[in-house]
Amino acid sequence: MISIIDFTEQQISFAQRFYSRHGERWISLLLRGEIEEGDDEGEEIGAEFLPGTIAAVQRRIGFLQYGYTRVYTRFDSDIGLPYTSSLADIIWALENGRVLVVDTTLMTELEQFLLTTIVARVLFSLRKALRSSESPEELVGEIRQALGNDDESGQIGMRSLADELTNRLDTGQLPYLSEGQIRTPDELPYVNLVIEEAPSVLNPARMKFGSVFRDISRQGRKFGVGLTVISQQVSEIDHGVLTQINTEFTMSLGNENERREAIRNASADLMGFERELQVMGKGQVILSASYKDIPLPTQAPVYD
Repeated sequence: MISIIDFTEQQISFAQRFYSRHGERWISLLLRGEIEEGDDEGEEIGAEFLPGTIAAVQRRIGFLQYGYTRVYTRFDSDIGLPYTSSLADIIWALENGRVLVVDTTLMTELEQFLLTTIVARVLFSLRKALRSSESPEELVGEIRQALGNDDESGQIGMRSLADELTNRLDTGQLPYLSEGQIRTPDELPYVNLVIEEAPSVLNPARMKFGSVFRDISRQGRKFGVGLTVISQQVSEIDHGVLTQINTEFTMSLGNENERREAIRNASADLMGFERELQVMGKGQVILSASYKDIPLPTQAPVYD
C-alpha cells in the first residue's frame, strides 16, 4: 500500500503499528473503525497517533471498502467472513509456467497497481525463501517468515496465505520440492513482471519508502524473476531501476526531454539517433542492449 499511495511518515508509522498488531486483518478492522483495541497492558494502539493521522490512513485505503473494489474481498473471522483468495492460485500458476492474462477493464488504476505489487512481492519473497533453504522443513519456516507469520513470537502477518502456501507445498502443487529435495530457482520457470504506465508506481517519490520492483531490478536475475517497464516518460522513472535494465526498445518520442533521457539510459550508444526518435513511424523501434555493441533499428510487422 505504501508503495502505490502517498502516505506521510506519521501515517506509515501508524499503518505499520496497526499491521504488526493485527496482521492480515488490519485493513478490515481499520475500515470498520475498530482502532482502540488495547494490548495486555491496556495500551491503546491509536493512543499515540493524532485522530487526523488515523482518519487519513482510512481515507487512503477507502478504495478497498466493500462495494468499491473488485480486487479485495472482506476477511474477518469475527463476523463470519472466511479467508478466500485467488493469490495462492496465481502464485501456483506462475510457478508452474502458466501465462496469466488479467482483464483490468473494470479495475481502477490503484487496483491494478495493488494487484501487480502484491503478486510481485509474494512471488519474490517465495523465491528468496527457496534460495535460502536447505531442507523442506527449513523452507516452511522461511516461507512463514517471508510472509511475516511467526505464531511462536506472536507475529500474525499473512497467516492465512502462509497456511495455504505451505499446504500446497505439502501436496506438491507448489513445485519447490522434488523427491523430498529442495529445488533451486534455476529449475523453476522464469517469471516476467510487466509494469505498464510505470511512472505511477516507479517514481522516485514513492520508491523512497521501498519497492519490491527496485529489489527485483537489482536481484531478480538470481531468483529467475525479470522486470519489464513500459512508459512514455523515461524521466519520471526511478534512476536506480533504469540503470538495471539491460534491454531497451525505444519507439517514437515527441518530447525533447524524454528523447534525451532515453538516449542517456540506453545500454548501447544512441547518440546520433535524436532525429530518428522524433520522426519514426508506427512499428519502428530502435533496440539497444547490453549484449550488443551497436543499436539495431527494427520494423515490427503489421500486427492484428
